[in-house]
Amino acid sequence: VTLMSVAIITLVVNVALALRRVPKRDVIWAAIATGLTFLSITLIAGALLAGNLEQGYLGVWRVRVLTMHLHMALLGWVFVMIIGISHRLLPMFLLAHNTNTKWTRRALALTATGVPLLAIGLVSPPTLPYVPISWIGATLIEAGIGCFLTQAVLFFRSRKRPKLDAGLRHAATAVGFLLIAALLAPFVLAGGIAHRHLDIVYMLIGLLGGISLYVTGQFYKIVPFLAWMARFKDDMGRKPVPMIAQLYSARVAHIDLALFISGIVGMAIGVIAREAIIVRVSACLFTIAVVLFASQMIRVAFGTSFGNAPSAGPPQSRILIR
Repeated sequence: VTLMSVAIITLVVNVALALRRVPKRDVIWAAIATGLTFLSITLIAGALLAGNLEQGYLGVWRVRVLTMHLHMALLGWVFVMIIGISHRLLPMFLLAHNTNTKWTRRALALTATGVPLLAIGLVSPPTLPYVPISWIGATLIEAGIGCFLTQAVLFFRSRKRPKLDAGLRHAATAVGFLLIAALLAPFVLAGGIAHRHLDIVYMLIGLLGGISLYVTGQFYKIVPFLAWMARFKDDMGRKPVPMIAQLYSARVAHIDLALFISGIVGMAIGVIAREAIIVRVSACLFTIAVVLFASQMIRVAFGTSFGNAPSAGPPQSRILIR
């Protein structure tokens, strides 16, 4: 715990110092700054929970603090960062640069306002219900997620690239899972800890389907690009080089997407049906998908390209992100 805390503090300080030197403080800058703030609060809550394992001072508050800690991390840190980074990455990868981007600012403002309100409501004394402040915060977050989804749909609809590659298909699928998680959230908040199976399904869909799958999709776009730049940028115009999309297998990427979807949906169904065998088999499918994804990233970093490298054409045609 101490090493993790030191690592997070170092990250926060390092990025905060870098943000001070950024001249253009746009929505991406605001998202990163907001995310760092929520990450710091997440660290404090995590330290309280870690100490509680030894001292037990939280008592009946433990579940509420744990719930706040989890939502602060996933919504305040991870999702806010996704909002900001997607503002740059989605239009770049989709070639959708003429899209109305006002929804990103709305998503950030609503989410950044709703997360602390939800957190305060979740850690209220156990004798008090989760209303009204929890519901106010949840409503603002739901609206923020709606704005983010609207922005994502606008990017996908206005794209100049007609066919989605594996990475963008992962991201598009994650957006669908995020929508399902947002629809489940009010029922989870209303039911509280009395409906644990619904809570588990909510986390499976939101964490594994919405957040993890979205990050996986962005990895399929960013890692090959960085690897290509490191290995082939000096060869441009001198000899044939592979396209960025040839650094990994599109077929394997689509297989791992299918396994991700099957694993997540299967685990959710198994939890609802209370069938352990379905959960275990689905978890195995998800694990296989993770292994395939990891093998892809290792191949990108250290392996050779898939398919034949182009032998002609201007340099620009050989570095397209596909």
